[in-house]
Amino acid sequence: MRSFIGSTLVVVGLTVLPSLTLAQRRAPVRTDTHAGAQYEFGVDLGADYAKPSSVNGVSTSGGIELLTPVDIRVGFRSRGKLMWEPRVSLGMTTWGGATRDMIGLGVSGLYAMDPSGHSSGMYLTGGAGLVLVNNGFNSGTNLSIGGGVGWRKPFGSAAWRYELGFRYDTKNNAYLPATIRIGGRVGLSLWH
Repeated sequence: MRSFIGSTLVVVGLTVLPSLTLAQRRAPVRTDTHAGAQYEFGVDLGADYAKPSSVNGVSTSGGIELLTPVDIRVGFRSRGKLMWEPRVSLGMTTWGGATRDMIGLGVSGLYAMDPSGHSSGMYLTGGAGLVLVNNGFNSGTNLSIGGGVGWRKPFGSAAWRYELGFRYDTKNNAYLPATIRIGGRVGLSLWH
């Protein structure tokens, strides 16, 4: 009887072993709760520290900028880990007593680092754009490049987005100096 029970346990063990090893090789299940959505619409509020280079040979100090909540973005979701996101930003800043209005037009690539895709988790972002600036007397355009890291946190059928990053605006002329910006954004995303 003991040999029969022992033989049965060996046969059952050998039968179950292949299924256990196959279970270890399966790809992770994608848990993207918004997998059918094609677009991600969002609005952000941001702040950064900006340090411009000298203007007409005069050194300028840096300052904190608050960006208006009219930072609008539309993300084109993909099945892969990379999605593209054009955005329009409005901003106003004061340096040395002069107020400047800014309009930013740009495009960013978002690379999802989480297996859940673009609905939640960490992502890396990088992009480029144009910044149109006007102070009432002069106007000009700078090219900007930047990058950062962000996180999506599900919030019902939407998600909160948090980003930290940097941006470099190139020098256009003496009026528009090269500027380095380090800051963050908080926003809400909706899917359609």
